[in-house]
Amino acid sequence: MSFQGGVGSQTTLPITGVTTVYLEIAKAAFHLLFRKARPVRDHIKKHFGRSPDKYPIVGVSFPHYRRACLAIALSKFAKEKGCASRLIGIASYEYNLSLNDLIHPDKSAQQLDGPLHFSDFPLSNGRSINIASQALYLIWNKSTRLIVYIREPDRFDDQINVEVMARKSAAAQEFIADLKSLMDTHSIYRGKVIAMKNKKHGSIDVSFKALPNIQRSEVILPEETLTQIDKHTSLFSKHQKLLISHKQHLKRGLLLYGPPGTGKTHTIMHIISSMPERTTVLMNGGSMGILEDACALARSLQPATIVIDDVDLIAEERSRGSSNSLLFDLLNEMDGVAEDSDVLFLLSTNRPEILEPALASRPGRVDQAILIPLPNEDCRRRLFEHYSAAIPASALHLNSHIKATNGVTSSYIRELFRRAVLIAAEEGDDLALTDKHLEDALGAMNSGGSLLTKLRNYKEEETVG
Repeated sequence: MSFQGGVGSQTTLPITGVTTVYLEIAKAAFHLLFRKARPVRDHIKKHFGRSPDKYPIVGVSFPHYRRACLAIALSKFAKEKGCASRLIGIASYEYNLSLNDLIHPDKSAQQLDGPLHFSDFPLSNGRSINIASQALYLIWNKSTRLIVYIREPDRFDDQINVEVMARKSAAAQEFIADLKSLMDTHSIYRGKVIAMKNKKHGSIDVSFKALPNIQRSEVILPEETLTQIDKHTSLFSKHQKLLISHKQHLKRGLLLYGPPGTGKTHTIMHIISSMPERTTVLMNGGSMGILEDACALARSLQPATIVIDDVDLIAEERSRGSSNSLLFDLLNEMDGVAEDSDVLFLLSTNRPEILEPALASRPGRVDQAILIPLPNEDCRRRLFEHYSAAIPASALHLNSHIKATNGVTSSYIRELFRRAVLIAAEEGDDLALTDKHLEDALGAMNSGGSLLTKLRNYKEEETVG
């Protein structure tokens, strides 16, 4: 059992009886209430054993969404280097104080130590990590002494500023290099599926996403289409070391295209499921303004996949008269990934005809474009078998329904079963799907208005098989 002291110290409470525990708590509380606050400068001076006035300070900044990664990296550094550490809270009403302000305080406003303040940062498993804010870290071992000061961002800033003081500038720079490496290695986002989006005042929100685990058998596409997808995704990851040893680039782009409702999103979720070791960054048209940040995060956490849904929203052909800065950002980011970086750009579109040709003009951008087609007869049969498997049904004559749905999308067949189940449910308590229910649902959908008609009436030549 422990009690958190006012400047980050911990008092261990021996469990030798209730009286002893309460006595220790009372002593700690008395210490907090009546101790005299000390200038922060005094802690720093004592840490180094002399005045820190001429010691160098090296600064670095990180986006706020990496705050938990920073806290974990500091803990890992102390453990791996055999360092002791201590936290100092700062009692100040001033914001954006620098480490230099703490060392050279204004005579009329000495910066004093105070209680530590903690905030929770969410993790992927629904739990959270407790992080000290506006804190001074004292770190030392036999050969090194460091001061690490972390300034939290204000409401108009998204950057965490970290300042490091050491006896020599090289030691501070070496610490920052180690810190960056540890932040990547032990990142809370590594191997997770995350979504990034803009928030107010230019800040970035990163959230964890729980996607369904879609197995290959659950993706109802022609086998040759699935084989093409495998070759450009999971096989690359499987043979990563071999490709690098033969100086073959790992960065790549895959474009899935086809009519709406054919299963592009479902296929993307299968691709993500088939490579669970990868960090996956989900983006859409609304989050493309932070593409640079997303790509930087993906590079630091590779192997990684960047998913951009409806890429046509930002990558329209330039000859159409549009001047889209986001398109240039996308091209630059795809070019900027090192060839030995295992970063996959996974794009999708319903309108491949309007895409900028430069996306596919260079290896490492879009190396492969794969049609996700309207379901052929075999795929429609598999879809009917799939959706009917979980529904109590009489002996269905699938051949007639498969023929009647020639030219529809996968999502159309899913909606057909939903409507048929509703029709069956209206007829009685005991649900038993029949051919008549499917026929009635099909008739209702065929007369259901322009949207459903559009979904159904794609040109025959777009159907594979």
